[in-house]
Amino acid sequence: MGARFDPGLAEFIRIHEAAPMESSTPLDVMRAKYTALARCFDQPQPPNVRAEDVMLAGPAGTVPARIYRPRAGRLPVVMYFHGGGFMLGNPDAFDSLTADLAADVDAVVVSVDYRLAPEHRFPAAFDDSLQAVRAIAARADDLDLDLARLVLAGDSSGGNLAAGVAIALRDSGDVAVRGQVLIYPMLGIDFDTESCLLHADAPMLKRATAMALAGLYFPHGKENADWRVAPLMADRLEDLPPTFITVAETDPLRDDGIRYATRLAEAGVPCVLSRATGLVHSWLRARGMSTAAGNEYRRIVREMRAMVE
Repeated sequence: MGARFDPGLAEFIRIHEAAPMESSTPLDVMRAKYTALARCFDQPQPPNVRAEDVMLAGPAGTVPARIYRPRAGRLPVVMYFHGGGFMLGNPDAFDSLTADLAADVDAVVVSVDYRLAPEHRFPAAFDDSLQAVRAIAARADDLDLDLARLVLAGDSSGGNLAAGVAIALRDSGDVAVRGQVLIYPMLGIDFDTESCLLHADAPMLKRATAMALAGLYFPHGKENADWRVAPLMADRLEDLPPTFITVAETDPLRDDGIRYATRLAEAGVPCVLSRATGLVHSWLRARGMSTAAGNEYRRIVREMRAMVE
């Protein structure tokens, strides 16, 4: 595999590579396979966390979501946008992670089931994500949420959505965001960065795959894109909420997070960047079997807890 990984992460990669997803596989089969593989790495469910599936209504219709509550009381809220390249994933595939976050951060976690490409191309996922946050804000009293402690979070393409929603809410001013947590995020559509070229054949995510997934979501060409597709294209990043970004060492998307952290700092936004050595894209699912992944997951929890204190 080239790079050296701890034994747990190496086993995690081996399991994934033993079950490759072929482009010729029917989409429904591919999605079911993705979810089943993700669930192979589920951790024991935290005993006190309760989950409820809801529909979040808005002007454009309804967005499904799953709400995780670790205990009674008025709690902070983390809006979580899952990864999967805009084409794969759902709350089931990320159920173990979002339940763990609810317990470990001591917050209500809302896992958003946004529409997926290629049936629903840009801006469907972005619109659903933004609507979900506004719908949760409108129901904060009903759901006993402390809206003053709202964090946006997501991994990979979900990190893209979290960052885009943060920009949209800054501009609209209708919902205040306490912080954002971006986990190995895809923030641009430039696939000729140093990390894309250096790690073009990295385990878990290859450059060609990232390009193909981005093209399915936004097939209109870089010249027609804006910050809703690629937050790195935003003209102005001032006044965004404090941000934590973690990038994986062996990941084509690594430089997206590094570049975004640099731009946020230049714009005066408090930003912490973690360069997670010895990790690959999608490492979150390996947090229970890899020392490096477990350590970085705990770093995410610490940063989220600090944001909602």
